[in-house]
Amino acid sequence: MEVVVEDIVIVGAGIAGLTTSLGLHRLGIRSLVLESSETLRATGFAFTTWSNAWRALDALGIDKELEDNPAKMKQFVVSKCHDLPDRIKAVIENTLLDSIISSPLRYRRQWEVLWGNISKGNVCVAGDALHPMTPDIGQGGCAALEDGIVLARCIAEALTKAGDDDINDDDKNRAVFERIEMGLNKFGKERRWRSFELISTAYMVGYIQQSERKIMNFLRDKILTSYLASLLMKRSDFDCGKLTTVS
Repeated sequence: MEVVVEDIVIVGAGIAGLTTSLGLHRLGIRSLVLESSETLRATGFAFTTWSNAWRALDALGIDKELEDNPAKMKQFVVSKCHDLPDRIKAVIENTLLDSIISSPLRYRRQWEVLWGNISKGNVCVAGDALHPMTPDIGQGGCAALEDGIVLARCIAEALTKAGDDDINDDDKNRAVFERIEMGLNKFGKERRWRSFELISTAYMVGYIQQSERKIMNFLRDKILTSYLASLLMKRSDFDCGKLTTVS
């Protein structure tokens, strides 16, 4: 069985995975994206693009293109999937997934994201794997775009730092691993509170909107409507920053 070695492997060609891959590409870094589905899958959900999502798309350099022709989103997604033989996909995918399954990376309740593991060694989670939330505030895809920008930036910073020219290969590999680990830890710290904030808000808004209790319905319809609207705007008023790395 053929074995392929890649410096960066992204499991899942979802919004976070593709954003990370394209972000790294913009920074001159190659990555391998693995996706189990061979075709685009149609679902009954729409992708809401709040202002924070457009800031992330602007960082990728594709916001104007998508504004002019939203149909190009499909072309963008298809063009980013890698066409590898199944036997090669299986080797890399199974190895990486085993490392994730055997680690403490798992679904956590909204408050546990504050102290739970987002990364372990040279593996981390992003997108829905990091912040699963109800669709009540329309921020799942937007947050995944934010994740991709921040993750690409943190990985690029780790890989582009100089200082390894005068050491042997073993020490160089160890130094690179340590920098990647630090980069993923930085990603976790940067995204931890934002993830908690979004998950908690989605849960609270969903609870209020879907409640069948008379008192809650009265409060929602008479008092909380404007508050909930302003809360959604507040959560979208976020800037994940640019792809530019700090040397």
